[in-house]
Amino acid sequence: MTVKVEDDDDAYLTLDPSSDLSRATTASDKLEFYIPGLKTRAGLSDTPTGNGIAPNSSYTFANLLSVQNRGGDRVEVYSDTTGLPAGVETLSLTDSGRQTILDGRDVATEIAPGGRFQAGLFVETGDSDLGSYELSMSIIATQPK
Repeated sequence: MTVKVEDDDDAYLTLDPSSDLSRATTASDKLEFYIPGLKTRAGLSDTPTGNGIAPNSSYTFANLLSVQNRGGDRVEVYSDTTGLPAGVETLSLTDSGRQTILDGRDVATEIAPGGRFQAGLFVETGDSDLGSYELSMSIIATQPK
């Protein structure tokens, strides 16, 4: 899956991968998540044995990245996803500390200048076909109301 950071003139947000299992990377100049992680795909020891997510299931992957406000104003951070394929019901950013799905402005995490929070992903599947999917999600930072 690919995460695109939306243009925002009011804040400078950094997204730093922090997953021990290499589930997040910025190696290709964009933030990408891999479920299962790259270490699992490579068969390295001490990694989960699963090969992916199952149909009709919900998963939360915590602490995949650190989100930091490096701007001078407070910001609210949340995610928006459109165009999900059939069988993928939900893809959202989460606030790992608050254990909150950040799927709209009304549940956004507010960050002060210099502040940060640990974020993850929530994925919910329906009656989906087996296979690999590339999904896109926007991370939005805006000034509080």
